Amino acid sequence: SVWYEPTDIKKARKPWDLPGSNSILFTSPNLNEFNAIVKFLSKGKAKDVVHSSCEDESFVQRIVEESKNYLSNLKAIMISLGNKGFIVVRQYTKDEDSSIYSKPKKSTDYDDEMIGLYFQIGTNYSISSVSGAGDCLAAGFVAGMIQGKRVSECAFIGQSCATASLKSSEAVPNSLDPNFIYSAKPLPYKIISNLKI
Repeated sequence: SVWYEPTDIKKARKPWDLPGSNSILFTSPNLNEFNAIVKFLSKGKAKDVVHSSCEDESFVQRIVEESKNYLSNLKAIMISLGNKGFIVVRQYTKDEDSSIYSKPKKSTDYDDEMIGLYFQIGTNYSISSVSGAGDCLAAGFVAGMIQGKRVSECAFIGQSCATASLKSSEAVPNSLDPNFIYSAKPLPYKIISNLKI
């Protein structure tokens, strides 16, 4: 299994430009990188998903739709949305919060469907630097996955690591340690789906 962490918009699409891109099962772009990947895979047909300035969540629904249209071969995509939180789009399973590694219980109705778990995050603290926060979010999430944690627990670990980075002047703060994994608890989420489940 390969987890691809894009580092900027220009590099985001590169793996899909090469043979062997089907070995990528997970990716964690920010919204701009996600748009670049989808635009490349759609041969320029897809329109950018844009943050909504109000509380309207239609842009999050569009992320799930574009993921299904162009990235349905991946097990999961984690898209960071800045101060709006992040969304984990995964292959549909009846237990949407189950470990990413668990095999989806397929049903003929939903074989090709994807579902989103939207984690809305508040920042009621002083931000020292945004550098490294996305990387820490992804690293924490992956650490939880390796331990077989549920998606909401992986999200909690990832968000805890990202928060530590945001509060620190260092991109990867020295305070990160295995206790972030062991103290995991479910992070609340909202299901984003067109399915009647």
